[in-house]
Amino acid sequence: MKTIFESSRVNTILGWIAHRILSIMGWEARNILPSSIEKCVVIAAPHTSNIDVVIMLLAGLQLGLPMRWMGKKQLARFPFHAIMTKLGMIPVNRNVRGDKVLCMADYIATHDGPLMVMVAPEGTRSFTPVWRSGFYHIARMAHVPIAYGYVDYRCRYVGIGGYITPTEDHASVMEHIRAFYSGVTPRYPERYNTNWTMRV
Repeated sequence: MKTIFESSRVNTILGWIAHRILSIMGWEARNILPSSIEKCVVIAAPHTSNIDVVIMLLAGLQLGLPMRWMGKKQLARFPFHAIMTKLGMIPVNRNVRGDKVLCMADYIATHDGPLMVMVAPEGTRSFTPVWRSGFYHIARMAHVPIAYGYVDYRCRYVGIGGYITPTEDHASVMEHIRAFYSGVTPRYPERYNTNWTMRV
């Protein structure tokens, strides 16, 4: 099933609607990802509120990004499966770690056409000291970059703020990612840990 991000006939209309909604809410969508990058894993952070996902998806529509997102399978239970799939959700079992990473990497690598898969490494809206490293391993296995998706409540900017190519130097990659997100303000700062560590 095609998602709303891939339905070209309605994309222009939805993009305009998304732009209007974001404008009314006081948000500006930005994307500095080079057009040459057709596939990537998008970090969705900081994630402290459900509205973060909504704002990011609206930005994806406005910017015309081929967005899909990983969500817990409970969100796609009957009768919401068709709706959530149309919205770009990829249902996953968060209790199965290794298989999930391998399946997502294969999904991205074999997907026909542009694809941006959004992953929330915090895995929760609550305060957490650890980021899950699934996005890093998925990107490495699929041989695609990691893009910095963000929702900044101080500047009211949302979108893609850059990217990095994952390498074997895990620590260096994490430091670049940490440096970027240290300048992003979440909706609920008390729920966000700026000194997070990565579970490798």
